[in-house]
Amino acid sequence: MEFNHETGQMSGKPKGKNIFMTDAKDIKASNIILDTAINNKMQEELMKAEMNVENDITITRNKREIKEYNQSLKEITDECKNVVLNGNNLLIRLFKHNPYVETGILTTKKPIMTRYTDKESGRMKEDEAFLQFISRGVIVNMTGKYSDAFKDKFQVGDVVDLKFGVALDQQICFLNTQEFYHKGLYAFDNYFNINENMIEKKAINYEF
Repeated sequence: MEFNHETGQMSGKPKGKNIFMTDAKDIKASNIILDTAINNKMQEELMKAEMNVENDITITRNKREIKEYNQSLKEITDECKNVVLNGNNLLIRLFKHNPYVETGILTTKKPIMTRYTDKESGRMKEDEAFLQFISRGVIVNMTGKYSDAFKDKFQVGDVVDLKFGVALDQQICFLNTQEFYHKGLYAFDNYFNINENMIEKKAINYEF
């Protein structure tokens, strides 16, 4: 501002930086917006928890690890060659189940479930199955004796589908039997002793 000698008063606009004052209404409105955003985020997290939904980083990592594991089964290890199978059985390693299902904007987790009878109530209940594998896998050992038709169609390294309804828990195989007595089922390393008649078909075009 400048002094006007004719009027004896200050005139003009003040020089320097403009100072903006925020009134109480603006502050209150900003707080409401912030509170709403926080509440919405909390509700989203609660909804994810109720629906058994994991965060995006965990989902992406787990899906990648499952895919990489399934791809690795195509590499036949020396361990698979250390046993000779009886009869017309073959050794198969199955693909891990990908439990993630996209439902709209959310990705829910749906593991393979198993039904059992609760001892206390006598009612049927469900729990997450110990074997989280699908009925598709890789033949890793064919040292048994098979029908000519089977030998003409299948070989080690093929990706095959089992017939629907095969009880996987009855086909578990431990290459080193002693490990079972030390660690129990925790020693299980995804080897299944499968009869050739349990094989439904060979998969040609497939995804891991």
